[in-house]
Amino acid sequence: MQQKRQAAKAKLFCNLTPEVADILAKHLMRQATPHNLRLLESVCGGEFFPGQIEAINDSITSWMNGDYFLGVLLSRMEHEDFIESEKISHANTQAKQELAELARKEKADQKVLEREIAKKKKQAAMEEAAAVKKAAKDHVAEKKKKQAQEAAEAKSVERAQTALRIAQAE
Repeated sequence: MQQKRQAAKAKLFCNLTPEVADILAKHLMRQATPHNLRLLESVCGGEFFPGQIEAINDSITSWMNGDYFLGVLLSRMEHEDFIESEKISHANTQAKQELAELARKEKADQKVLEREIAKKKKQAAMEEAAAVKKAAKDHVAEKKKKQAQEAAEAKSVERAQTALRIAQAE
């Protein structure tokens, strides 16, 4: 048996982008209307016997409407849904991690700010204590000076009185 040969035809190709071609292919697979018999015949290379293309078309249609193929499609859709849910779950997890990291950074910044404020308060308290200490030292030094002057005056008065007594005694 010999296959009928047809004249050389231009090769069929899709000039659509891969994304659009994929969508179109999925649409054509799920399409309820019969398949393009001319395309099917050109892909097969013609008929070997009369009614071959129609028989192939009927077998493809019955297979696509069969339980196995529908189960494969359902399994594929469930798998795609699972992948999508995992993407969403991963995105949620990543968003939570980013939010936690942001909260940690804010907390760390707050601690740094609190440390700086505490450091400034401590420094101000130390400066105030140093000023009080210096004032106390100055007050003590002034008191000592005053006492030294009073002691010097008392000694000078005592010397004068002693000199006066000596002078009166003579």
